[in-house]
Amino acid sequence: MKIAVDARPLSPRPTGIGRYTEQILLHLQDRVKWELLSDKAIFTQLKTAHCHPFCGLGIPRFFKRWLIWQQGLLPAVIRQTQADLFWSPRQQLPLFGASNVPMVLTIHDLVSHKMPETMRYSNYLLEKLLLEKSLRRANHIIAVSESTQKTLVETFAIPEKKITVIHHGYTALPAQAPIDLQPLGITRPFILFLSTLEPRKNVDRLLSAYLALSPNLRDQYQLVLAGGVGWKSEPLLQRIQSLKDSGVVSLGYVNDALIYNLLKQATVFAFPSLYEGFGLPILEAMSMNCPVLTSTDPACVEVSGEAALHVDPLSVDALSNGLQKLLENPSLRQDLIQKGQQNLHRFAWQRSAEAHLAVFKKL
Repeated sequence: MKIAVDARPLSPRPTGIGRYTEQILLHLQDRVKWELLSDKAIFTQLKTAHCHPFCGLGIPRFFKRWLIWQQGLLPAVIRQTQADLFWSPRQQLPLFGASNVPMVLTIHDLVSHKMPETMRYSNYLLEKLLLEKSLRRANHIIAVSESTQKTLVETFAIPEKKITVIHHGYTALPAQAPIDLQPLGITRPFILFLSTLEPRKNVDRLLSAYLALSPNLRDQYQLVLAGGVGWKSEPLLQRIQSLKDSGVVSLGYVNDALIYNLLKQATVFAFPSLYEGFGLPILEAMSMNCPVLTSTDPACVEVSGEAALHVDPLSVDALSNGLQKLLENPSLRQDLIQKGQQNLHRFAWQRSAEAHLAVFKKL
């Protein structure tokens, strides 16, 4: 079976979609011939995949604008690959052309309909332009959570039989050499936030919740923010800068070695997101025996089960009280760590990949 893939998520600084794409490709590389298509250079551990020559550096400058590449050039390239199927792991499909090639679309979240105010306006417009049309164009849709499937059915009237819910697995980070965190400004135990700094991740309320802790707790624990800078982050960055003497440390984008050390050494992982399609960082924290505080967002609850402390993400008091409860209660933290290890058994990349393969074969 040869499958052409929109491989643009395989960037040198992968986000959650990039990690998801890589894991599915890796776990099926012995049974699927992957044809990777991208408008830029990609980075992958795959040994057997083929990167189409009319991609990356070989693309004329006119096609470098991704929308033109996606809607203008990609259908022709898909036909050239003679693939049995096309899979987009990133929410959008080419809308015209390659009509004889079945198409599978993965939907990670529906931010444009749930929380449009948290998106960059240009991204919102593109989602409005392409998302629903891509859903209609797709022969089958993979939703990463039951919460996402429910929204697809209720908001877009997509038949349930056209959707398969396939949870992500989790990636156990390879062991890394210990890193001294003190040169980074981390000088005492800490609460860790690890994700993109953008409105949907609720970092501003997390900062307020941390500042609402008693002076004694803030003297004991720092708040460490790690992740790339997203949209509408300028006021947030200014606030973070003003709090550098108040126990708040911001590291920016961090590599896997540092992620490993941060999760290994953190006292609490705080993920108070307002909306998620899945919530992969929750599982990554659990895999490193880091107790989790997260929100009551349906996907976060679906993924974490009973292995996390859930709080109302819109309430600074609830966030602060949750942090205090975890910081002052070692037995609660240990209980969540044990439940987190049990919860991880529900999520495995091999199981996820097999479910993807079943969808591909069906088409």
